[in-house]
Amino acid sequence: MAGFGLCTNKMFAKASMMWQNIIRRNNERLIIIEQT
Repeated sequence: MAGFGLCTNKMFAKASMMWQNIIRRNNERLIIIEQT
């Protein structure tokens, strides 16, 4: 059970990092659109 928890924690950390990157890219795109 502990091993399974560690596995899900790693997966969750990876997923949250991916989401943060996606959100950051979208925000940069929106800022560029607003500036033009």
